[in-house]
Amino acid sequence: MPAGAAIPESIARPDWLSAEVWPWPINALSVDRSPVAMSDVGRGPTLLFYTGIGLFIWRDVISRLQHGFRCVALDPPGIGASAPIPPSQATLARSARAVTAVIEALDLSGITLVAHDSGGPPAFAAAARHPQRLRGLVAVNTFGWRPQGPAFRGMLTVMGSPLTRQVSLRTGALARLTATRFGTGRHLDQRSRRAFQAGFQKSMSVFHDYLRDARDAGLYDRVADAFTADHLVAFEHRQVLGQQGGFEFGFGQDLADGGGFLGRRQDLQYADPRGVGQCLEQVGLDLVERLFGALEESCGHLRPYGLWIERNRNSY
Repeated sequence: MPAGAAIPESIARPDWLSAEVWPWPINALSVDRSPVAMSDVGRGPTLLFYTGIGLFIWRDVISRLQHGFRCVALDPPGIGASAPIPPSQATLARSARAVTAVIEALDLSGITLVAHDSGGPPAFAAAARHPQRLRGLVAVNTFGWRPQGPAFRGMLTVMGSPLTRQVSLRTGALARLTATRFGTGRHLDQRSRRAFQAGFQKSMSVFHDYLRDARDAGLYDRVADAFTADHLVAFEHRQVLGQQGGFEFGFGQDLADGGGFLGRRQDLQYADPRGVGQCLEQVGLDLVERLFGALEESCGHLRPYGLWIERNRNSY
């Protein structure tokens, strides 16, 4: 552990997160003078999971992988089991500091960073701070560029508005819908759905503010650095499950078209489909197959696009 790094401490479980639905210890790390909840499970190559809607969605993925991998997951500040924060402090920059703090406190290395949804930009910003600690990045139905286009920016404007936040807080509609079979609850039993819904509803006081900040956050330049630096190389772009749905803000089409979110096409090396097997062998076939397999089996509700990016081995 680096000198001066904070040490995660055990915390009491919130009432909604029993050991029956989350069977691992919960620790907290002080970030910006506020506890951020996290779990550190298993042994082996390190997988670091991050999403904007809370660590609970990774439960079944971790269950499948914990016997062969070290699985670390955390809640963003103010989300899930993390301590409440004022809405005005719910920024992607603060979220990125939480990811960075966990990497440093646990002295993680050889990390495969798995990011989902609004957790993408802060996770990738943290990756830009510690590229030497990364083995690879996996993006699951997320984004990393400054949002463009009226549909995407309009969605963030509506979802990030004070009115929408008040509706969510008063009615619980968003948390209830997300916990159903149309969302995260597709593969969950009733007890687990209730747990997720309770934790997500508790987070509504800041969840919408993160989306508001995502519209014009100031960290997108750092995110671009994480992908255009010489030590990152895209070995494979693969679809994990289903078709891209909703707004066009997943990785898939931008990569397929050589779009601007990861930088110019010449900044990246794209694997020829015929060479995918060799690329997977280079990055670790077992890790990739097991990780993507677990994501597909456990998180089918995400309808994810998967992207594997690995550090250039010459930079190790």
